[in-house]
Amino acid sequence: MMKTIKLAFTISLLFIFASCEKTETVPSEAIAGTWKIKSIVADFAGQTNVDVYAFLGAFFPCVYDVTYSFSDGKVTADDKGCVDDAGDSNAIISASGATYVLENGILTVTDGGEVITGSIIFSGNTAVWTSNDPTGDSDQAITTFEKVN
Repeated sequence: MMKTIKLAFTISLLFIFASCEKTETVPSEAIAGTWKIKSIVADFAGQTNVDVYAFLGAFFPCVYDVTYSFSDGKVTADDKGCVDDAGDSNAIISASGATYVLENGILTVTDGGEVITGSIIFSGNTAVWTSNDPTGDSDQAITTFEKVN
């Protein structure tokens, strides 16, 4: 009887410890590579949860071809000639380059004088970055990236 109780207790402890939430550290290499933005959801023009990237894409479909390469603390955009009516790049992160730090699941991008920071979650070839909205139009922006290589 005592053996059965000890065995049941041991098995119970195993289940308890196995079900404890584990904190995963996101290695800084997780962002390394080339990505495309699939969506940016934020509050816009008085509406909530608007895919502002789709709005931009309606006017400039070439934004879906822009790629962003993250390597050695630098972000470079290849806008593939995608420019607005004034001839300025439609790259969301500066085509002239930016810097980044990925630490403890927080991605911080510094683009010119602008600092954009927030948590990032990786799943397969997708990353979802919930950051402050640098335009100040909403409290946050949710950017979904898809890795292209």
